[in-house]
Amino acid sequence: SGNLAAYDAAGVTGCSDGGGVLSCTPLWSAGVGGVARTPAVDGATVFAVSGAGALSAVPVAGAPGPGRPVAWTGQGVTTEVAAERPWVIGGSAEGPAGLGPAAATSAPGIANGVVYVGTADGRIQDFAPDGCGTLPGLTCPPLWSAPVAGAPSSVIVANGRVVVGNDTGSLVSFGLPA
Repeated sequence: SGNLAAYDAAGVTGCSDGGGVLSCTPLWSAGVGGVARTPAVDGATVFAVSGAGALSAVPVAGAPGPGRPVAWTGQGVTTEVAAERPWVIGGSAEGPAGLGPAAATSAPGIANGVVYVGTADGRIQDFAPDGCGTLPGLTCPPLWSAPVAGAPSSVIVANGRVVVGNDTGSLVSFGLPA
C-alpha cells in the first residue's frame, strides 16, 4: 500500500488471539511511497527508503500522514540505511553516501561515529561519517579496509565487533580498534 506501519512488539495493543494465531492492526502508518528496504530507527525517528531510492523520516510517535523527505546526496539509496544521530548513512551507486569510490553492496553499519560498509570489490571499509570535505564529487579514502571472501552483505556493529556476511554464506568478524 506504500505505507510504513508500526505494530506493538509485545503483541498486546491492537492485537487479538484468534485460535492460537495472533492478529494485530497497525498502531500507526505513514505514506512513504512504498518501503523497499528495511527501515532504521534512531531515537524517535524511523528512516525508510522507497523503491525509487528516496529517503523519508517518520516520527516514531506515528502522526498519520506522509513521511518527511530527507535531502540525499547521491543518485538514490540502493541499500538499507543505518542511523546514529546526527547521521543517516546508506549506499548508493556511486559509493557509500559519497564517502568512498567503490559502489556499496551492503547495508552500512554505524557505531561510535564510524561507518562500516561492504563494497563491490569484495572489501569491508570504514569511513568517518562527516566525509572529508564538501566539494562536489569529492570522495574519501577509507580509514581502514580488509578483504572479505565473496560479495559482502549487511554489516552489523555490536559488542566491539564488526560482522559482515557474504554471498558464500559465511560470516566474517573483525575486532574494533581500542
